[in-house]
Amino acid sequence: MIPQHLQALADYISQIDKLTSEERSTINGYISKLKGESESNHFKHSNTEKDRKLVISYLQNTIEDLEKNHQQLEEANGLLSDQNLIIDNHLNKLVEAYQELEQFTYIASHDLKAPLRTIGSYSQLLKTRYAENLDEKALQYLNLMISSVTKLTQVIDDSLKFSSIGKDSLNNASYHDLNQIIDIVKQNLQQEIHTTGALIHYQDLPKIYGKQSSLILLFEQLLQNAIKFRTASAPTILITSHVTHELTEISIIDNGRGIDQKYWKKIFNPFQKLDATDMPGTGIGLALCKKIVTLYGGNITCQSEPGKGSTFTLAFKKRMPS
Repeated sequence: MIPQHLQALADYISQIDKLTSEERSTINGYISKLKGESESNHFKHSNTEKDRKLVISYLQNTIEDLEKNHQQLEEANGLLSDQNLIIDNHLNKLVEAYQELEQFTYIASHDLKAPLRTIGSYSQLLKTRYAENLDEKALQYLNLMISSVTKLTQVIDDSLKFSSIGKDSLNNASYHDLNQIIDIVKQNLQQEIHTTGALIHYQDLPKIYGKQSSLILLFEQLLQNAIKFRTASAPTILITSHVTHELTEISIIDNGRGIDQKYWKKIFNPFQKLDATDMPGTGIGLALCKKIVTLYGGNITCQSEPGKGSTFTLAFKKRMPS
């Protein structure tokens, strides 16, 4: 509207005869200037209005998206809360079941061992007092009975030992010098080492994480196996380590009988004795080792060749400082 009024004013000025050409030129200059400013302001106002509408539309869309996202987040939080309740419930039931299993194992072991001790004692008493009155067949049956009682007692003891490795093994866990752990194990196995002439080589081993008693049990089982499953040669055992930024690897290398590849995984199952039926033990030792290593976030593997010895490798992930 303003440019139209200015044009009308310019037309009116042009009709006034008393104005000189210089005055008319000056007035028309001012009118042209006003028209230019008016058109510019109108353009700016138009663009500003468009921008304002765009901003308002963008803000409205953003608010709607935020409201939708907030609603979805609340729904997701509700689902997550429900899932957490379900997980907590299952976890509590699992803990209760584990505690009941521990209690049952202890009671069952105690209740089974008591009559076994009685059977073993009376069997040994019969053999001691009446051996002269028994024929060879009867003595054979009696010896078989005593041997069976001894084996079953060992199975119960090992089962109890296996079941006791659990959450309690995480209590008082810390880093221990593996050299000192092996020293203790060698002392515990002193008789077997002396009898077989076993040689155990190790030095500069790292610290590993765990409860001391569990670590002693772990390496005692591994070294005891290396000594037990020997060839005609004296057992030679080498313990090495390899430490990286992420892993601590411990290898136990022996010159024993070796294990066929098809058994490399099977030997870590409880009560697996393979074909070594002539050897003492219940076949739970390596299963016990696996349970301890897994408990501390590690892994145990076997590589072996019959007649050329075995290598058991324990890989532990580095623990972040608590």
